[in-house]
Amino acid sequence: MVSLKVVENPPREEWESLVERPSTDVTVFRENVVPIIDDVLKEGDAAVSRYTAEFDGIDMDPDEFRVSEDEIEKAYDLVDDDVLKALEISVERVREFHERAYPGVGKDSWSLCVNGAECGVLIRPVEKVACYVPGGRASYPSTAVMTVVPASVAGCDEVIVITPPSKDDPLLVPAETLVAADLSGADAVFRVGGVQAVAGVATGTETLPEVDKIVGPGNVYVTCAKLEVYARGLVDVDMPAGPSEVLVVADSSADPDELVLDIMAQAEHDPMSVSVLACSDGEVARETVRRLEKEVEDAPRAEVLRESLRNSLVVVFEDLDTCLEFANEFAPEHLHLYVDRPEELLKKVRSAGAVFLGGDTTVPFGDYVTGPNHVLPTGGLAKARGALSTLDFVKLIPFQRVEPEALDELARVVETLAEVEGLPNHARAVRVRRSRGEDDA
Repeated sequence: MVSLKVVENPPREEWESLVERPSTDVTVFRENVVPIIDDVLKEGDAAVSRYTAEFDGIDMDPDEFRVSEDEIEKAYDLVDDDVLKALEISVERVREFHERAYPGVGKDSWSLCVNGAECGVLIRPVEKVACYVPGGRASYPSTAVMTVVPASVAGCDEVIVITPPSKDDPLLVPAETLVAADLSGADAVFRVGGVQAVAGVATGTETLPEVDKIVGPGNVYVTCAKLEVYARGLVDVDMPAGPSEVLVVADSSADPDELVLDIMAQAEHDPMSVSVLACSDGEVARETVRRLEKEVEDAPRAEVLRESLRNSLVVVFEDLDTCLEFANEFAPEHLHLYVDRPEELLKKVRSAGAVFLGGDTTVPFGDYVTGPNHVLPTGGLAKARGALSTLDFVKLIPFQRVEPEALDELARVVETLAEVEGLPNHARAVRVRRSRGEDDA
């Protein structure tokens, strides 16, 4: 039996303690991760093969790491026509969103004049990117779409997919994942995963290419490995991935049956997932709890749901504004505004990975097909960043040029501030330019 915690009108000082996110401190796994990374950096392919056999149960020679073009063609034959069509639509919509939402990415640069100084930004794609697609016991072609497409739109020179192999698949990778990667524009797929794959692409091995950035979600070991290779200065990464989260803001217009499914859709991801309902109508909240407790008993993935819902909460506030203030404080991965006028609340959203407007727009639409990314910040990181996008795959390189007429004025500013900071050679470097300007005059 599932028993959800229900709280009514809690004071603000208790908000932070109401929802205890499960610990996502991946550093506790570091003692297991570091030896694997060290071995891969020293031994290359040999270590990758050894750990693939140990963790995935598959003996694979390095020349089998990369999925061949023939195997990708076979994957298309293994995918049902309706699945292929769905993947094509998903790729098309995600690509269109990223092309239209971030038009500056397609430019070479932009510049402007700031009081005698020409300033601007070069827009350059990250050259080589690895997209981590979880696998092994499950298939996640949608993650291939969500990571590869924005990298492709950004114009990265090389975009590869790394994904764990599975003995249950004839190609050792789900055919759907291979097709999704190919449709999305991946240049290659490597059937290696886990810490060994992250370490391998961070510096390159005899077979795995070295990349400049690693993106995509994974388990706690993959997340820890990404943070470790980043901390060593080997490669850039996107963000740590924690358990899935949803916070639904609801009013009297919300259907309790639909709210139940919205909560279950995220809770089924992982036993550590977190689902929160913030409701301005007490009866809707209580009815949702009643129906949820009944529905979970016979639902698919019931064991996962029961564990996940222990982390979850229903909170009732007197009005929607307070519900949204609570949501901003929580900063959820997914924020679903299941209210009568969601556009009015949208203006007040400050922190969320992605927002879903209205009763019809349940979060699974965003997981697969609406267009925005489903690789999102978790654990409160939505206070600092949003979804994965093409901006994660470009470098914004500023440039500047001081015009002669501004040289004297700007140099005096630099001299003053450099002396304050105890950097006299900074001051001398600009003073000589100012002096030269005076001589030229």
